[in-house]
Amino acid sequence: MAMDESKLQMLPPKKRSFPFAPQSSSKADSASFESSSVVVDMTAYCKQASQQQGEEKETQEAAKRDCASEIVRQLKHDGFVLVKGTGMSQQVCQDALDNTHAFLQEADESVRRSCLTKDRARRGYSPMCTENFASLIGEDGPNDLVRKFRIGPPSLVAESGAQTESSSATSGTTSNYSPLHSPNVWPSNEVWDEHSSTAFRNATETYYDEICKASHPIVEAICHGIMVEQQQQQSNPDQQSTLSLQAIARKDILDHTSILTLLGYRKGTRHKKTQKKRHIHPLVAAHTDVGVITVLLFDGGNSAVLQRKSSPSENDQWTDVTLPAMVPEDPIFVVNIADCLSELSNNFLPSTLHRVMPGSG
Repeated sequence: MAMDESKLQMLPPKKRSFPFAPQSSSKADSASFESSSVVVDMTAYCKQASQQQGEEKETQEAAKRDCASEIVRQLKHDGFVLVKGTGMSQQVCQDALDNTHAFLQEADESVRRSCLTKDRARRGYSPMCTENFASLIGEDGPNDLVRKFRIGPPSLVAESGAQTESSSATSGTTSNYSPLHSPNVWPSNEVWDEHSSTAFRNATETYYDEICKASHPIVEAICHGIMVEQQQQQSNPDQQSTLSLQAIARKDILDHTSILTLLGYRKGTRHKKTQKKRHIHPLVAAHTDVGVITVLLFDGGNSAVLQRKSSPSENDQWTDVTLPAMVPEDPIFVVNIADCLSELSNNFLPSTLHRVMPGSG
């Protein structure tokens, strides 16, 4: 039977919505996001240093002061800051996100479990419901509904000889290296096809290298901003705190310790059971991070929502952290303070209390 097209309701393009209209372009989404959010440009800290002199050098230093000041202002106000201008490639970021999805969401569980290690907090695969971040702040709660995969810098120990959980158990050997220098573990071609396993490793290692380079200037800017404010607010700032911040701001101090964590969230039966109730359980419980800073690249999915505590005085009041819908040409990252930097700054910037809630997807 032929369709009577005269009876179809036709809407102009501007009034069409999903699924009747294609998604807007990356550039349009990026422009819309940045017009409604404050995103700090890190260019002054991240661009290659040149032999600047006179007025040009003064302009550069002024730009760095403004950048550092705005970062610290937002961290004090929200606990998070959005940054761009890091020099990161959009393609590197997108490749990392695509391959993370392939490994954590699409691959068979046997592929992921081939990367189990004894020290899952630093290397390899951590399955769903095996970590409990509520315990980091002394709280009780169900285990987190997230799959994780972690890598660090290339180890002095040959990674081809890295011990997975199963291999170390059968060999009975013990490692001599520091946990922070543990070898990375990767899925082999025996459990995952060669194209997928190679693409995953290449994309993850490339992203790790690039985000480490981008993170150093972010730490430097935060430390500079803290020291300036401390000097302005205190007639006699704490010397030990100043020395600690100066040390951690050095570009080489964080080399060979940073950990990249890939995350894949999933709703569980706890959410199905509470759909009719007002109380919704988090995917990852409220916690603070244990490192220096956390730099987050978000994939724009709708399965999870990042939230921050609205204020220390408001019990159980949380605010969504606004994130870009997709990776723009100049990638935007979400940065928060972790326990180590909070301690080194004498709690000038407290660790950011945050959680992950289930989204609509």
